[in-house]
Amino acid sequence: VSSESSSPTPLVTLYRDTNGWCPFCERVWLALHIKNIPYQEVLVNLQDKPAWFLAMVPTGLVPAVLFHDDLINNESSSSEKGNDDDEDKAAKAQPERRLVWESLDIMKELDKSFPDTPRLVQEDNADYMEARSIATSMTTAGFQYAYAGKNKTLTEEDKASKKDEFNAALDKFDEFLGQNKDAGPFALGSSVSGIDVEIVPVLERWRYQMPITNGMDITDGGRRKCIQRWYDAMDQFEPYINRVKGDEYSWTAVAAFFVRIFGNSGEDGLTDEMQEAINRAEAAADALTKKFTQPDEYPINTSFAIEAASKIIANHKAIVSDCTNAEPKSQKEVTRANDAHAADMVLRAVANNLLMQQTQSNGDSVLISPKFDSADQSKDAILSARTVATRLCVPRDMGGPAASVLRRELVQTADYIEKTLV
Repeated sequence: VSSESSSPTPLVTLYRDTNGWCPFCERVWLALHIKNIPYQEVLVNLQDKPAWFLAMVPTGLVPAVLFHDDLINNESSSSEKGNDDDEDKAAKAQPERRLVWESLDIMKELDKSFPDTPRLVQEDNADYMEARSIATSMTTAGFQYAYAGKNKTLTEEDKASKKDEFNAALDKFDEFLGQNKDAGPFALGSSVSGIDVEIVPVLERWRYQMPITNGMDITDGGRRKCIQRWYDAMDQFEPYINRVKGDEYSWTAVAAFFVRIFGNSGEDGLTDEMQEAINRAEAAADALTKKFTQPDEYPINTSFAIEAASKIIANHKAIVSDCTNAEPKSQKEVTRANDAHAADMVLRAVANNLLMQQTQSNGDSVLISPKFDSADQSKDAILSARTVATRLCVPRDMGGPAASVLRRELVQTADYIEKTLV
């Protein structure tokens, strides 16, 4: 269990997937940040769901949220007065808590339980319901097109038809965004609503993955100006970008995995079209690793360096183990180091440099580099740093801004050590 809030008293518990890939979990996760509700989270391995979770949640699916009603209502059973018998007292001593599952039901309950926070779900609003209908049609058409290549029974004309249907749905959504009463930039106007929360998990992925896997730009090169404006606005929305949003590299790096899972046609395996998509995704991810030290869209903020250093320190042993694992379970194409001591040393140096950046105006200079006993140990430290940078996944491991700072520091440290070997 981990807490994503500085509050010592979480008011809800969020049960979500370990990787941060579940779009339905992302909806709820974002809603909690928009409403600024203190929460704790329990991560559930979707490949091996624990028995207690399956017993607790009837559907066996994430997300689920436990509402701590005893804390939300600022009262507990112990505050009750009267001459209750022992059985009543024992019952009242139990915390009042409710479990809600299904993302939309959770969002509604968050609105109801926290009435002083921004209301997200507005099913009594005709514009809201129209937007949901348009967005649902767009999402359905998008998924049908995205994996049309796995269906060997579809002709090229069938696939072209799927693409046309998706383009038409995108155009309709773009048109809707352009005609809303407050002139945008969000689905219902100048403020984020539940519609934006519902659709951002899918549009976020398509933005980065579809140009690679399907050769399609969601904004059509900027022609869909309102969708582009929506993306731009979401990119400035701090409750989204600081923790919940996945970044370009992470979605590109997992694109090949998604195609292998969702693009597999069954006993016949992957079609040539799907295999080509995997090859493009892997090449694109590799190209993005070369840009880790380049400036990005995130502002310089020392709090991101502190977040990155804190993650390194809190998960130090696990990170060392992962970047030196001889038999990795994922990203097997990423070369691992051999020397755990070298990995330990370079991670300590990176964490120290990040913490020292609190007093710096930027994070461009490596402040401390460890001293190694041999060239081989130095090379293993270099490989460890680059492996961690490559393995770092947003939002699984941390927020996008913090990950950007950490990747840059890891690669700059590796580059610095490499120069000492020349």
